[in-house]
Amino acid sequence: MEEKQVSPWLQIIMWSSIIISFLILLTKLPPVKGLIKKLFGEVLAWDNSKGAKAKNKNTEIIKMKKKLFESMEGTISKVGGYVLEIGAGSGPNLQFYPSNTKLITVDLSEHFKEYLEENLKKYDHVTLVKYLIGNCEDLKGLVADESCACVVSSLILCCVEQDLALNEIMRVLKPGGKLYFIEHIVEQRGTFNRWLQKQIEPLWKAVKFNCHLTKNTDILLKTSAFQDLHAEVVYRPTPSIFNCLFTRSFVGHCTKPYKS
Repeated sequence: MEEKQVSPWLQIIMWSSIIISFLILLTKLPPVKGLIKKLFGEVLAWDNSKGAKAKNKNTEIIKMKKKLFESMEGTISKVGGYVLEIGAGSGPNLQFYPSNTKLITVDLSEHFKEYLEENLKKYDHVTLVKYLIGNCEDLKGLVADESCACVVSSLILCCVEQDLALNEIMRVLKPGGKLYFIEHIVEQRGTFNRWLQKQIEPLWKAVKFNCHLTKNTDILLKTSAFQDLHAEVVYRPTPSIFNCLFTRSFVGHCTKPYKS
């Protein structure tokens, strides 16, 4: 009797699953975790800088960001205060900020700072007031209550406990202040990309600072305490070969309500 041949595609899927499972287990070892944090901190900063340069040459990205931040000058003028960018990285949004912006940044790693400073020289209409190392889930002691006119979150809410982060954003914003966001979200149901996101997410989180590929950030913001939500789902062009994993995005802004 002839043995049945296993489909090559089935073999690829089987071995891929075994390798991914092994790598996930490996990343849970404390020494490996520490190495990943150090190594990927440096690599991520470099990659962020390189990717930001590529994205900001893309006409669709430029158009999207100009539209997103066009109300920022009016908000700062009306409310007064700083612009806080959580996860500013190398500063890909600096060029879209209005003149005389007073900026506070919060990042998990100090490795981004040299790239940010390089961009600040190029966009000197923005003044860096503070460069902070911390987590946007808890900014107490770093950023004062109701001290910011605007908060910017660009591909950050995928990496954190979202309820905690939104509570902190609400705390530091002045009434009438705005949260501006560009956040990738899970793909639509029934698509191959959604299936792929779910398969890869455990390993992706381990090497990408807890980045989740299947967050429903759009639903979270729609049901949050923020008001005056102006946002849309877009498919961002990305220079990465992994663009199928995080191109679907929720982009817009919302406002902290005034106290009644």
